[in-house]
This record gives sequence, C-alpha cells and structure tokens, in this order.
Amino acid sequence: SRAGNLTRHKRTHSERPYACDVTGSEYMAHTANHLRKYMRAHSGEQPYACDESDCEYRSARANTLKQHKRTHSGERPFPCD
Repeated sequence: SRAGNLTRHKRTHSERPYACDVTGSEYMAHTANHLRKYMRAHSGEQPYACDESDCEYRSARANTLKQHKRTHSGERPFPCD
C-alpha cells in the first residue's frame, strides 16, 4: 500500500531496527532484507554465479554479477566523456 511504502521510506531516515549479531559489528539495517544481504559479507555466501563456460566468478550481490558479465559481452552502457 502507499501508506506502507511511505512508512518504509521514512524508516530509512531514522529507524534501523535490524542489527547484525556478529561480535564486533555495529551494522544496523532499516529492513530485514538489507540485513540478510549484509550478512553475506560475514558468511561468505555467494549465490550469484557467472553462467559463461570456464568462468568461475561468483558474487554475493546480483548487481556485481551483472557488472562482471559485461566483461564477457563487451557491453559498455556508460559513455566516456
């Protein structure tokens, strides 16, 4: 709902109710999903794998895998000035 979206957005500016429970970490997230993604830094989980043959690249984040795949395709979506 729109009201729920606004509440969620407002939380990004103030509340951070989801805390990392790893000793020594002070990370606080505003959504459970952000905390779950962050926890991959501690666990080493890398669920995103390159599907090119002979490429063993893996990543904890989908957007990093997308950037990596451009090394195979040669795609350069951002022009250089």
